[in-house]
Amino acid sequence: MAGAISVAAAYLLISYLAPSIASLGVPKTGSYAPEARAALLDRTRQSCQVAHVSNFIEEQRQLVDSHPQNPAQKRVLAYALLERVTMRGLWKGMKPGALLYTNPPEDIVRDVEEALELVRAARTMGDETSENYRLESSLLPFKATNWGAALLLLRTMTNALKKAMELDPSNPKAQLVIGGRKLYSPSYLGQDLEKAIEHLEFAGKALPLDERPLIFASHAYYLLGRRDKAIELLEKAIARTPSNYYATTARERIRAGEDKPFERDMPRPTKEQGR
Repeated sequence: MAGAISVAAAYLLISYLAPSIASLGVPKTGSYAPEARAALLDRTRQSCQVAHVSNFIEEQRQLVDSHPQNPAQKRVLAYALLERVTMRGLWKGMKPGALLYTNPPEDIVRDVEEALELVRAARTMGDETSENYRLESSLLPFKATNWGAALLLLRTMTNALKKAMELDPSNPKAQLVIGGRKLYSPSYLGQDLEKAIEHLEFAGKALPLDERPLIFASHAYYLLGRRDKAIELLEKAIARTPSNYYATTARERIRAGEDKPFERDMPRPTKEQGR
C-alpha cells in the first residue's frame, strides 16, 4: 500500500526560479492536435511555474468544449491537471513508504477528481490507450490519504499500470511510474532500487525533456551509497531543466554532506516566485 502511495511521492519534485515560457521555446500558438498539445504541455512543464500550466489548462478546456467528441483532448486536459497537482507539491520531500497527503489541499482534490473523470470519460469514448491508463495509475495515489484508502485503491492502481504496460510496454511515462514505485515502496512492499534504476534510466533516455527520471534515479543511487553517481545525475537533471529547484537543492545538500537530502522538504516558494 505504501508503495502505491509513493507513486504520488515519486511523481513530486521540481520548483521555482523559472525562466519565461518564451525562453523555453514554447510557441504562443500552434497545432491544436492532441499530440501537439501534449508535446506543448511537456515543454510548458519545464518552466516549473504553476501559472504557466494553469494557462495551458484554460486553453485546453476550450478545446475540450469545442471538440466534445474527441477523447484525446480530454486525456490531454487530464494530463495537464496531473502536472499541476504534482507541481503544487514540489516543495515536499520524497520519503519511501510515506503518505503523501493525509489532508490534501482543496485545489489538489478538485484537480484530481476532474482529471479522473476526464480519463474515464475518454475511455468510454474509445480511448483505450496506454497513456489513459498511465494517467489513472498516477492520479489515484493522491486519493490515498490513509492506509485504509491505500488498501482499497491498491488493486485499481496496480491494474491500471499493468494495463498501460500491456498496451505499450515501452511507454516511458509508465516506466517512470514503475520506477517510482520500486524506489519509494518500503522494502517489505517491494522496494527494489536496482530495478527502479533500470526503469528510470529507460524513461530518462526516452523522455529528453523530463528531468524527473534522472532525479529519481539519483535518489536510488544515493540510497545505494553511490554519492558521486547521484550528484552526476542531478547535474544532468539541472542541465535539462535549470528551473528545477528540487534538483538543485538536493545536489547542494549532498555536496554539503547533509542528512536525507531528498526526503526533507524544500524551502517553500513564495507567491512572487510563481506559486
